[in-house]
Amino acid sequence: MKRCLLLIGCVVFTASTVVFAWGLIPSHPVKRANFERIQDGMTLEDVIAILGQPDDCAVMDESAVETKRWSGGPNLIDINLVYDENKLVVRGKIGVFPTFWERIEDWWNGRDQFGGKRLKSAE
Repeated sequence: MKRCLLLIGCVVFTASTVVFAWGLIPSHPVKRANFERIQDGMTLEDVIAILGQPDDCAVMDESAVETKRWSGGPNLIDINLVYDENKLVVRGKIGVFPTFWERIEDWWNGRDQFGGKRLKSAE
């Protein structure tokens, strides 16, 4: 009887651990693998095909660089775009992908969700 209860306890613990871990996996297209697929010279349409529509954030600075932002969960991707032959093309990108432990630390310390490390920055 004790073995049966121990076995049931182990199964319940394992199942709840798997469910918890599954919930931590981001299913949004804003992830490191898609970030790495984006290359300088791609058009905005190419980027949208990979990441979907950007958030409603677009900034145009004095150097005619437009920045579009995609966010999903704790992840963030900023793409810098410039006009080249009447179309917007990629000229730099920044990605923030905090690790599991960085996310726990940010939550514990009450910090902003985008507390991860910056991967690349190109002008």
